[in-house]
Amino acid sequence: MGRETRRLSQVQAAQDGTAAAPTVRAVNGHTATFHCAEIRQDGPVGLTPAQCRQPCGIAKVMHEAELAWRNSLAAVTVADLTENAAGVSADRAARWLGRQARPGLAPAPGPAPDAPATPV
Repeated sequence: MGRETRRLSQVQAAQDGTAAAPTVRAVNGHTATFHCAEIRQDGPVGLTPAQCRQPCGIAKVMHEAELAWRNSLAAVTVADLTENAAGVSADRAARWLGRQARPGLAPAPGPAPDAPATPV
């Protein structure tokens, strides 16, 4: 999926109140962010695979943190993220989206806040 297609999906998600979690999965994929390298088995005194059947404390904490992160994303909509954006950011988004911007996200009159000054 190309970058522009992903952006369009995100815009559509924002319009229909989709939770942020599916949008993050659409952009980053469905794989876990933490991948255990099983460092307990490395080095001159490394453990055997049989000794590492259960996850270590680091792996447990990282998996719990990822679950908490995903649960937090599930409680927030993409629209919530844009609602909390600074006025300048919302204005730039409205200008970029043009007629596709949701109602209430209309650009302020005049040049974009970050537009270069016109020479005199």
